[in-house]
Amino acid sequence: MKLKRIFAAMSAALVMAFAMPLGATTEAVNQKLYTPLVAENTATLKKYLVLDDGAAVPTVTFSFEVEAGEAVSATSSTMEIKAGPMTGSEGAKPEVIDAVFTVSDSPDVVPGTGHTLSTDYSGKKYVEKEITFKLNGVTFTEPGIYRYKITEKALTTAVNGITQDTKTIYADVYVTDDTEDATGDPKLKIANIEGKSPIVFFTTTDGTAPVINAGANLGSDTYPSGVTKTDCFVNRYTTHDLYFAKKVSGNQASRDKFFEFTVNISGLSNGAKLGVDIANAVAKVDQTKSPATKSEYNDKNNPTEIEDVDSDGVIEEKFYLQHDQYIIIKGIPEGATYNVTEDEEDYKSTAAATTNVVKTIGEGTDTINFDDATGGDVVTENIYTGFKNEKQGIVPTGIVLSIVPVLLIGVAVTAGIILLLVRREKNAE
Repeated sequence: MKLKRIFAAMSAALVMAFAMPLGATTEAVNQKLYTPLVAENTATLKKYLVLDDGAAVPTVTFSFEVEAGEAVSATSSTMEIKAGPMTGSEGAKPEVIDAVFTVSDSPDVVPGTGHTLSTDYSGKKYVEKEITFKLNGVTFTEPGIYRYKITEKALTTAVNGITQDTKTIYADVYVTDDTEDATGDPKLKIANIEGKSPIVFFTTTDGTAPVINAGANLGSDTYPSGVTKTDCFVNRYTTHDLYFAKKVSGNQASRDKFFEFTVNISGLSNGAKLGVDIANAVAKVDQTKSPATKSEYNDKNNPTEIEDVDSDGVIEEKFYLQHDQYIIIKGIPEGATYNVTEDEEDYKSTAAATTNVVKTIGEGTDTINFDDATGGDVVTENIYTGFKNEKQGIVPTGIVLSIVPVLLIGVAVTAGIILLLVRREKNAE
């Protein structure tokens, strides 16, 4: 019995002897986990506003939305895509900084080639803004390809003439292992892959997020057909020009008289500026050389630029035209409203849309009549309008009309004398 107890104690000791090293080994080998990577990365996108010739830059701010892209499982030939994390330290989240355009921006001309803008825009003017895609503070926990979707938000305040870019730009972020050696703690980094950017921007023809073909460079060059590498959003600012003209007719109409026009344009961006072409008018009224002109118009200027000084989206300005002259206000956005009036004179005034013959530019097939309404909306074409003024007098027919009454009295007196003499002659007989 005593022997059995000794044997049992020895067996327990053996078990403990073998168990202790195993336990020690388990405690020494901890589970390896990646230290979360708090990103400090940014990448640059571009924002283009393409303008028509002569248009000034509107005041407009574009904002963007960043969402997690759809996760895609790996296959034997394609790589796994992870949905981009949307949170991080201290409430950080991925974002794209606003693009702000103002009237002080100076447009450049799009070259025919060698530009990220499509050749469809060659020769047009544009303003370029760099906008930043920020991952600062966003946390990643594993190596992989993380996808985000970037879209342009609808304008919070509509701006007439602006066409928004509705495409989705995808951002694939390449997070790689950065462990220094096999026994070190696992670490992550967002870094270049074979010299390629660790953040790849692209869009797709059909708007569907693509898979990425497996490749030695982790897919940075292995996107399938239908994918276009792009880093830019493009907006069009569509505008038209307003031509307004003056024509006079009639034998009492003055060809050197100046007529005053008032042009009101509303629906502009706040603080807007519009260019004015006065090449077919005069810069300043000289009433001393045109005495038929109202004296209060003397030394009045035709401006070469007009501005929304009250920042209410409305411009009102006065202009001065003689017979067969016209002025062009350039770069009025589609959707704006215009109204052209003229100061009342002792002429019969007819709006262009009524007569269709205010003025004609060009000859033959290039003839353009100023026959549009003097007020309305700016829609799809340039506007040609104005006023025709007529002043017609009675043409004398050989008798000075101002002495006709005197002549008639003389004729009556003479006829009376003759009649009296004839009666006396008869009575004498």
